Amino acid sequence: MKQGITWRGTHKPAQQACQGKAFTLVEVLVSMVILAMMMLIITTVISQAQRSWKAASSKVSQFREARLAFDTITRNLRQASIDTHRSFLWDGKVYTTDPLKAPDGSGRLAHLGIKFDTAARLVSGGGGPPELPGHAVVFQAPLGKTALGEGNAEGVDISGLKNLLCTRGYFVQFGTDASFLPFGLVSRLQPKYRYRLYEYQPNTENNTVYNSANDQGWATINLDDAPNTVRPIADNILMLGFAVSFASPASDSVPRLAGQSSISLEYGFDSYEAPEMAKRYRLPRYAHVFMIAMDEESAARLAQIHNTSPPDSVRSSGATFTSPNQLFGEGGDLSRVRAYMDGQRLNYRIFNSAVLILGSES
Repeated sequence: MKQGITWRGTHKPAQQACQGKAFTLVEVLVSMVILAMMMLIITTVISQAQRSWKAASSKVSQFREARLAFDTITRNLRQASIDTHRSFLWDGKVYTTDPLKAPDGSGRLAHLGIKFDTAARLVSGGGGPPELPGHAVVFQAPLGKTALGEGNAEGVDISGLKNLLCTRGYFVQFGTDASFLPFGLVSRLQPKYRYRLYEYQPNTENNTVYNSANDQGWATINLDDAPNTVRPIADNILMLGFAVSFASPASDSVPRLAGQSSISLEYGFDSYEAPEMAKRYRLPRYAHVFMIAMDEESAARLAQIHNTSPPDSVRSSGATFTSPNQLFGEGGDLSRVRAYMDGQRLNYRIFNSAVLILGSES
């Protein structure tokens, strides 16, 4: 006869020991809550990282185009040329009908020139100030753009002459990109209405700067007559601005302009008609260039609100750009633009640079 097994002391069967180590329902619920909170925190961090990466990627891709366009403007503007010279004058003119008449004196003259003004005044056929915000510039420079290359009818190849004189101009315009869409895709793609930076670049052969019958006609960009001489170089550029100075920035912290237009958003310089004779027929020593750019995501958000109308964020900021004294510094026009853009949560960037014009007189 087998004797029964008895347990002594505190030792218990293995089955009972396992039952004592199991999780209770409360412990399981607490663990699930902690796990859910950790997952929520991880998801939030990942989402913020994705948004930051997307914003940084958008800045890099969008503002790379704006940076290249800004560098193009400053590089070409630095080469602006003007043929300043002195000549005999008869009654204030460079000629006389009497070949024996002695000249009254001499004066500074130039055939070439440079002109800063509002885009709405320098560009015709492109709308008013809402469609053509900010400033524009037109000048002559030895940039060598020519249509006469190999195989031309004249049999002369001058494409290698990189220093040929030609006209350049830069301005911002609001409009559709329908005319720039690839052929065959116009009906399939939705046109985008955006502010764009344009370059006016007629060929050397079409340079009318020496055409006496069209005095200063070269300084006006006619979009109706020159569809093949204007090309977009950057999208989502809200404004382009200039402030010229005849002194170095170190001694002239505020750009001193030769004249100021009565139209809002306008102050500039015309080398032909400078009110001060000392500045007439001369190039400014410095041109301070500033440009306001926006990324595509912000521009698309504004397009949903304004549709085909220009969303003038610059004017909405309260910046007037009517005085060079109010351009920089705290409370200035550019500071107001920054505050407005930040308040609207728009992704933007302001480019600015003081460009030394190499052909100016020291």
